[in-house]
Amino acid sequence: MIDLTLETPFSYFKTFILEQRYGFNKTTLKTFILDIVKSTLISLVLTFFLLFGYLKVVELGGKFFYIYVNNKSNKTNYFTGHSNIFYL
Repeated sequence: MIDLTLETPFSYFKTFILEQRYGFNKTTLKTFILDIVKSTLISLVLTFFLLFGYLKVVELGGKFFYIYVNNKSNKTNYFTGHSNIFYL
């Protein structure tokens, strides 16, 4: 929400002042506001489902979920290429 608050004036300036100055603006104030509302709603819905999914995985992991997440076996770390054998 902070990002939306900070970004909106700059987006308004870009859309209605800069683009209109050079004749590229086809956006009305109504579509500008509707785009902001739609993108906010989509972000909220996606965030809800991702958070719900994450919490469900944690719940299904049970009491020892942290062991699955923090698995320090002899498997190779795909990001660094190092083996986790040296970690305790």
